[in-house]
Amino acid sequence: MHKIGCIYCKEVGTLKTFKKQGVEISKEWSTCNVNCGNHPNKKNKLSNLKNIIKRHVESQAHEYVLTIKKDKESQKLVKNMEA
Repeated sequence: MHKIGCIYCKEVGTLKTFKKQGVEISKEWSTCNVNCGNHPNKKNKLSNLKNIIKRHVESQAHEYVLTIKKDKESQKLVKNMEA
């Protein structure tokens, strides 16, 4: 069975700077270990997977990860401008 994950959560999860009160990056998403369930029907699997992805994208943890990534890229830009 194929598994999926989130490249943003994977990248930020290794930084050790993402700890925020009440927010934790899902180990399954950061290690690309999320599956779509054991439904025998392909349509049900895809529907379940769509719901799983939607919940992740809308989660506080994922939004926080995107903020950290944006800040990290902004700091790189500033450092490049200084150089």
